Amino acid sequence: MKAVFGVGNPGQEYKLTRHNVGFHVIDKFGTQKRITMKLDKDWLFGEKKSDGNSYLLIKPLSFVNECGRIAREVIHQFNLSLSDFLVVLDDFSLPLGSTRLRPQGSSGGHKGLESIIYHLESELFPRLRIGIGPIAGDSVDFVLSKFKKNELQVLDIAIERAISSIEVFIREGVNKAMEVCNIR
Repeated sequence: MKAVFGVGNPGQEYKLTRHNVGFHVIDKFGTQKRITMKLDKDWLFGEKKSDGNSYLLIKPLSFVNECGRIAREVIHQFNLSLSDFLVVLDDFSLPLGSTRLRPQGSSGGHKGLESIIYHLESELFPRLRIGIGPIAGDSVDFVLSKFKKNELQVLDIAIERAISSIEVFIREGVNKAMEVCNIR
């Protein structure tokens, strides 16, 4: 089984913010695949079996900076391998609309990824970053700001590429998914 863990903040006030790109991807992917999300402890999840592959979509109900605890609980509850646990998140170091998938690595300063690395005690899990930059001003204010109308079209293209990458990740693994995701 594989899992796709979207990073974001719960609550309507954060719904269209830059920091919630991971949630946008989970929501859109879930809608496309007709996956119903259910509440389990401190997260929402949906499960699907398709063409011999089974996978989970996860949205933690904690704030970004605290999502690592939930990542650890999900991995233990569903007995997941770290290599099958894909984290989807925003990255203000990447230009708006770009996507980058890596099989492992550092947090790059992302507080949610720092929390996940801390609680999993490992950097050895794949992460799909979606560019929301370039940063303008204070990083906290920037990631909690909403996308401008003209940015949403660029974001939609990135989300579609992320979804295509997730589909390949589920079927063929991270290396094949990187070929779809890491297009310049």
